[in-house]
Amino acid sequence: MPSSFVTAFEFLTHGIEGHAPAQAEDCNICLNPLITTQIQNATPDPFRDVLSYFIKRNKLSMPIQPEPEPAVQIKQCGHIFGINCLMTWFEENETCPMCRVVLFGDVHLLNDAMRTINYVNEVVRRLRELRRLQRLVAAM
Repeated sequence: MPSSFVTAFEFLTHGIEGHAPAQAEDCNICLNPLITTQIQNATPDPFRDVLSYFIKRNKLSMPIQPEPEPAVQIKQCGHIFGINCLMTWFEENETCPMCRVVLFGDVHLLNDAMRTINYVNEVVRRLRELRRLQRLVAAM
């Protein structure tokens, strides 16, 4: 099924929606926890906040549970991921990380177009340099 979105920006604007699972759920990319409705509604934990501050301030390395990440759901296929993981995935891909359905235009075509533009710009730069050298030789 062809994608209805041309660009990643268009997809990220209209093709995903926020998601807060009712129970603990992990991102399918990084396997870190996603923010749940339980976490959103939880009361602040002063001990955890102080401990986190102390560890960061003193640059201690202790195995701490990763911070939960906001979750988003892809409307087209229903798969759920952490927003940061999905954004990183879309830097190189235009598909859902799970089912590989194409979600927006072809990233690889865009990359090829950019390489072509860069190549043409380099050729033009070299031709200008050659023309400048020809003028210098002719002036001698």
